[in-house]
Amino acid sequence: MYRAVVKKRFQDWLQSNLEDTVNPYGIAFSWVAQVTNQYLKTLSDSELGIFISDENKEIIHDVEKQIRVLREVEGPLQLDRIIEKGFFIDSAKSLLLQLCDLCAFSARKKEEEKAGLRITPIDRDGIDGIDPLIYRSQSFPSTTQWPFDP
Repeated sequence: MYRAVVKKRFQDWLQSNLEDTVNPYGIAFSWVAQVTNQYLKTLSDSELGIFISDENKEIIHDVEKQIRVLREVEGPLQLDRIIEKGFFIDSAKSLLLQLCDLCAFSARKKEEEKAGLRITPIDRDGIDGIDPLIYRSQSFPSTTQWPFDP
C-alpha cells in the first residue's frame, strides 16, 4: 500500500489551507493507515496489524501521534485493526525493511513514469515486480480529486 504525493505541492497546499504547520508525511501516513486498516478488515474478523517503519527522526513523533489519535477516535476513521504504537528500525539492520525500501523505490518510479518522466529498463523490472503486489483501495477518492496532486 502506498499513497503517492508530490511533496512540494502538498506542503504548499497544506500551508495555504491550514493555520498550523503540518508535516505532509503525517497526513500521507494517515491515508495509508486507513487503507491498511480497511485491508485488514477484508481478511477476516480477527486480523490485526502493526506498523514497522524505517527510522526517520523527522517524522517519528508525527507518525506516533497519528497512530495514537486514530486508534482512540470513535467512528469510521478509527484504526481498530492496528495494535500497538508504531515501531521504527534502522533499515540497514533489517532485510525486510530494505525490501520495503526497494518496493517504495519501484512505486516511486511507477509514479514518475505516470507523470511522464523517463525510466530505465531496470526501473521497468521493479515496476513490473511490484505492480501485482499493490493493494488498491476503492474507498478513497482518486488522486485527481485532491487539489495538491499532479
